[in-house]
Amino acid sequence: MAGRNGALVPVVAILFGALAVLFTFIAYAKRIKPEDVSWNVDDGSCVYPRSPASVLCVFAAIFLFTAQIIISVGANCFRRTTIPSLILFVLSWVSFFKAFVQFIGTAILNNSNYLSRKHSTTCYVEKRRFFFAAAIWCIITLILSLSSYAFYACTSEAQHRNVNLQRTADSDVGVAMGQPHMRHMQMSKDQC
Repeated sequence: MAGRNGALVPVVAILFGALAVLFTFIAYAKRIKPEDVSWNVDDGSCVYPRSPASVLCVFAAIFLFTAQIIISVGANCFRRTTIPSLILFVLSWVSFFKAFVQFIGTAILNNSNYLSRKHSTTCYVEKRRFFFAAAIWCIITLILSLSSYAFYACTSEAQHRNVNLQRTADSDVGVAMGQPHMRHMQMSKDQC
C-alpha cells in the first residue's frame, strides 16, 4: 500500500495532525481564564463560565487518533517491516497515548460542570501547561508516526524493486528462442 498511496498517506496524516495542533491552540485561546471565574456571594462558591475548550480538546484527540489510524492502515499495519520502522511505530503509539491523556485531562479541567463540583470553594483554573503539553505530544506523535511510515515506505519500495529485478533476471534465464546449433550445421551441409 505504500507504493500506491506513497504520498497520499503522509499528506492526509499531516493534515489531521495539524488540525489536532490547531484545535489545541484554539482551545487554549478559549479556555476558562481566572478573570472569567466569578464568586457567588450567596453560598461562597465559584461560578465557572461555559467554555468550548473541552469540546475542542476532544476533537483534537479525535484528529490525532485519525492520523495514527491512517498511518497504520497506510502501512498495512506494518506486517512486513524493518526493526527501526517497528520501533518508531511503537514509540508513536506510546506518545499518542500520552497526548490523548493530555487532551482528555485538559478537556476535563475546562469543563465548567466538573470544575464547579470539584473546586467549588478554591476557584481552580487550569494553566496553560496542559495545553502546551498536549500540543507538544501531538507533534512528537506525528513526527514519530511519519518517520516510521517513511522507513516502511522506503523498505517496501526497495523490496518491490528487488522483486522486479529478480523477475527480470528469472525471465532472462528462460528458454532460448532461436535455432539449435545442430540444425544450422545440417543446413550448411545440404547447401554444399
